[in-house]
Amino acid sequence: MNDILKLTDFLIPCVDIENGRATTPARIPGLNDPWDPTEIVRAYADIGIRRVFFDVSDDWSDIDSIVPTVRTLREWNVEALVSMANGRLRSPSEAARLVAEGARAISVSTGVVESVDLVVDTAKAVGENHMMGVINSRTEITGKKAYIHGGRVATGREVSEFGRYLVDLGIRLILANSVDREGTGLGYDHALTRLVAERTGVPVIASGGAGSVSHLCRGLSEGNATYVLANRMLHDGHVPLGEIQGRLLAREQRETV
Repeated sequence: MNDILKLTDFLIPCVDIENGRATTPARIPGLNDPWDPTEIVRAYADIGIRRVFFDVSDDWSDIDSIVPTVRTLREWNVEALVSMANGRLRSPSEAARLVAEGARAISVSTGVVESVDLVVDTAKAVGENHMMGVINSRTEITGKKAYIHGGRVATGREVSEFGRYLVDLGIRLILANSVDREGTGLGYDHALTRLVAERTGVPVIASGGAGSVSHLCRGLSEGNATYVLANRMLHDGHVPLGEIQGRLLAREQRETV
């Protein structure tokens, strides 16, 4: 373990993309083109960010719109986690192409229910360490339940059961998103990330609700997350990137590769 752990080593900014452009302009100071995903990521890379998540709404037929950006990130030593078509897959070969171009992981969500054989085949084609599963969680009276289609359609499965199912499919990284907290800025659902981490034994990304630097740090310590994802608080410029750049973590928070 290094003597100094930096928040930037664990933070994963999310950039929503459509037709090769950010869906909303970034309000990060100093950008010449706030709609350009490459320029947005450059601002993150400049403060030491090592990973970003591209949530691409385009279909796989438009893969050429995202490939140049993924390739550029590799040159900056920034890993791209990529979701195409809202977490759906079309073929193992297309997913393999994105990985070959530099994508660290391909994200799947709805596909693990609607096209499970395709998920298994893709995991075999790209390698299980290049797959990321997404759990969209809603808290119900009977506990935390997994949803698909962006958190709109219930699977009827408990979050812990769904997490183990993802691992059985060959997925070795899970994004645990609290639909209840999305966009609230109230902080992560720590019980959710702890549950997924304990029941699956794989690295977990906390998602949904980040609104401050304190929330990010608590996601790692109290939520037992390996990484923390943030979208609006960074993209809208609510939290200055310099505040994140200088934030150090306690030694007891584990370091990851």
